[in-house]
Amino acid sequence: MISAEGPPLQRTAALIDVMDALPAALRARGHDVCVVLPFYREIRENRAFKTKKTGIAVDVQVGDKVYPARYLEGRSASGVQLFLVCCDEFFDRDGIYGERGKPYEDNAARFSFFCKAALELSRRLTPQLQILHVHDWPAALVPVFVYAQGLPFKTVLTIHHVADQGSFWGLDFGLTNLPERFFTLHGVEFFGRLNFLKGGILYADKITTVSEHYRREILTPSGGHGLDGVLSENAHRLSAILDGADYKLWNPASDRLLPARYDEKRLRGKQVCRDALLKEMKLASGPRGPVFGMVTRVVQEKGFEILVPLLDRLLWDDVRLIILGQGDPAYETALAVAARKFPTRFAYQKD
Repeated sequence: MISAEGPPLQRTAALIDVMDALPAALRARGHDVCVVLPFYREIRENRAFKTKKTGIAVDVQVGDKVYPARYLEGRSASGVQLFLVCCDEFFDRDGIYGERGKPYEDNAARFSFFCKAALELSRRLTPQLQILHVHDWPAALVPVFVYAQGLPFKTVLTIHHVADQGSFWGLDFGLTNLPERFFTLHGVEFFGRLNFLKGGILYADKITTVSEHYRREILTPSGGHGLDGVLSENAHRLSAILDGADYKLWNPASDRLLPARYDEKRLRGKQVCRDALLKEMKLASGPRGPVFGMVTRVVQEKGFEILVPLLDRLLWDDVRLIILGQGDPAYETALAVAARKFPTRFAYQKD
């Protein structure tokens, strides 16, 4: 599996949860699974996460420049083998995709490098890999490179967020070092721009997404964010596999990190957890109104275009609302303003 996000990153993101649970579940079924991630500053500074050198180093060409790729090895908490792609010029930064709401200007180069470096590692691992499972746009050029180079891998692309496509200006196509024939309607070109996700859709052997509802949604003009036509043309390779939850981890009856445990037969512990949460967030602990919580990306597709205009109306009622996450700076600002206006009923925190 190849992904820009995954454990041991410690932040709120659905993709990180998937990259924790899915490889572990496949491994439990007897499959040999490893995960390739960039070696971000956050991972390097995590002293609890132990790595060792693999001895593998490769020079990777990105456009006219060559960058060294080194690889470290580690294990996730669930025992899955992890490979970390090291290149400080691209990954020794505070953020993953950007900072303060703005993407890094060289993201096309960063993730072209990552796709190529992950593929170079895949060619060197033994026994030979059979399937490269890539996640979202940062890894979506891998199936394109596999096709262009005639490599003996099958590829699967999972689309978690179709709105994020890795769309860059056309001149960035040179960073891929692909033949010119790939920058066409039938390649990675999309309205004159380089589009990572479109390339993955066209060249992956299989495409999956996270639910049947989302599969139908991304095939519509309103839900496909411009790629609905491309997805519709390739719908015969698109299927839905419902995201699940790891109930060994997310189980209030056994979770020792909770102040009290509970289940459907012992609900008193839920009241203890409710009171502790409100106290931690410095919200009024009234005995009545409901408590709503959201751990999410703060973006339009998660419903914030509906929630933000209604916040005042909602918070004048006897409710408590807690939101954790980051995303669109405009929504982040609106949430911060509402939290100051309703300090006893609403708490907002970024990661």
